Amino acid sequence: MSSFLSPLYSVRKYLGLKRRATYEEADGVKKEIENKLANNTFVEPNYQTVKEYFEDWLELQKIDVSPGTYDRYSIYVYTHYIPFFDDGNMKLLSIKPQNILKFKGLLLKPKKEGGKGLEPETVKGILNTLSSALDQAGLPRNPCKHKIKKKNVTNVKVPKKAVETLTEEDVRTTKAKLRKMKNVRNFVLVSEAVSTGMRSGELCGLFWPNIDLKRKTLSVTGSMKRKGSSFYWAPYGKSDRALRTIDITKKDIALFRLLKLQQTKDKLKCTLENPYNDAGYVFANGDGSPLTPMRVTHIWADLKKKLGVKVTFHGLRHTCATLWLKNGVPVHVVAQRLGHTEETITWRYGHVQSGMQRDAAEKMSQLY
Repeated sequence: MSSFLSPLYSVRKYLGLKRRATYEEADGVKKEIENKLANNTFVEPNYQTVKEYFEDWLELQKIDVSPGTYDRYSIYVYTHYIPFFDDGNMKLLSIKPQNILKFKGLLLKPKKEGGKGLEPETVKGILNTLSSALDQAGLPRNPCKHKIKKKNVTNVKVPKKAVETLTEEDVRTTKAKLRKMKNVRNFVLVSEAVSTGMRSGELCGLFWPNIDLKRKTLSVTGSMKRKGSSFYWAPYGKSDRALRTIDITKKDIALFRLLKLQQTKDKLKCTLENPYNDAGYVFANGDGSPLTPMRVTHIWADLKKKLGVKVTFHGLRHTCATLWLKNGVPVHVVAQRLGHTEETITWRYGHVQSGMQRDAAEKMSQLY
């Protein structure tokens, strides 16, 4: 067997065993490697530690992923992967499916019980990235892909969350109350969140040149992103589909003109000591500096109490999708407007579509 395998490793190392390999195991490895060599898919096993490998892997990701995704991967590596696997000293070959199960359990376990207390959707992202990274590590078998009852050990059930949305009547009432508050920026901000379905980061990252009044379109060319305690504008969105063009109406145009007039008034109020910082953002503070998603969250938290609604600011985006679907707008049109896939819309708003099917069935039943 030693003549078949590289002198750098043995069957025991190949399988990550702490004992000597049996003849059956050695024969199994030989056949597996022969098959991989025949198909030109054999990769030399990786003897790096978890820390060594993931630091190298993270460096390579700078080439292929966006800065936002790279920041997220960095958190995964230094906050989760390295600390869990013996501070990164565990050998990659030593990672077993049992380790992955324990890791998943730690991430999901509530903080009061000694776990991380993360949301299932977050844990799913952490584990999927881990599995993808280990696919590139040259391991004989990816421990993340070990199956228990036909499901990978990394499988996490993400429950569908019931998202609070506003009804058409709620929207009319909310806008009427906001109008009486006489804060133009907040009124336009909330109105456009419902009308366009844009995310808070996209609204904060919107520039005046992005709005074409003649063609009645709005271009999402980037988003306001967070890094640590600061925010910056990035020329990319949450996904490839996030960069999109949205059709707007005469009402939207009237609101944007009203907001532009308000910004002109804000400029006149500024002094030489406190000048207006005109960076061209549509949604800005009184001094011209851009709103941030965190600031929007705080503004909406205060407004919610005064308006008597429970929906989150992101819930206004869901309100947009729900109302469009209920009014018979095709799924692919709603998906384009929100920067989603049709599959995501179907999964997230299936309850709305099922209601539409019932209404359609009732109407059809009256025809025959």
